[in-house]
Amino acid sequence: MAHFAEVIDGVVTRVLVIEQDMVDTGKFGNPENFIQTSINTHGGVHSLGGTPLRRNFAVVGGTYDSETDEFHRR
Repeated sequence: MAHFAEVIDGVVTRVLVIEQDMVDTGKFGNPENFIQTSINTHGGVHSLGGTPLRRNFAVVGGTYDSETDEFHRR
């Protein structure tokens, strides 16, 4: 399973543990609003030594900057 953040107008509205195939069905909302996030990424560092994804793990109420492709806490 992966983590996907639903982003509406730059704000994270929810984070789901779900497979890409399920996101793509549209059953959970517009697939274009979902962006993958990594629970292991914080401050641009992957806690398990992997490649960090989008600077931070997405949190509800946080923001997503599409220009830098990064999640930020408010």
